[in-house]
Amino acid sequence: MLTVLLLTVSNTFMTVAWYGHLRYRSAPLYKVILVSWGIAFFEYCFQVPANRIGWFGGRLALASVGALLIALAAGLGAAIGAAGAGATVSFPALIGAGLNCLPASALFLGAAALLVAVAPRQGIGLAYGLVILAFVWYLVGALLRVPGWLLGVSPFDQIGFVPAVSFRAAPAAVMVALGFAAGGVALVRFRTRDLLGA
Repeated sequence: MLTVLLLTVSNTFMTVAWYGHLRYRSAPLYKVILVSWGIAFFEYCFQVPANRIGWFGGRLALASVGALLIALAAGLGAAIGAAGAGATVSFPALIGAGLNCLPASALFLGAAALLVAVAPRQGIGLAYGLVILAFVWYLVGALLRVPGWLLGVSPFDQIGFVPAVSFRAAPAAVMVALGFAAGGVALVRFRTRDLLGA
């Protein structure tokens, strides 16, 4: 919505800059050009942030759809494998098992977006490092028998083994909320980021 509002204001300034001079045909050409360029400056002040938000938001949406498709493919693969093995697990339960990973994906995607918005050159590497660290902590922490609350820091510990156990809605809601909050902050931060210093 913010992108649409920014582009609407930008287009208003652009229209005035491009066509407003037609009302002042008797004014000297150099004055008309300077005034038009002065008005067009404000068009760019609204258009550039709108394009950055749209570009970055589009990449976030694309990554979210990709995560959804991967989760559905994993559930479908599990369902096909279960049917081939003669298991008595229902198709919807296995699709739900695949979708069970989406809250953690939303959290990691939001964190990655925030890291890229804040530290563009290091953001991708840091995001992969975060996922690896969380997964290794989940595996090694269990082997080291660390306290449950400390093991629970890893988002992987918050994912239930669906369909063997029921879906854990509270941790899923927290991960999704944190992921969306981080993504929102990333959009705001990316809008104002200096791309030359990136």
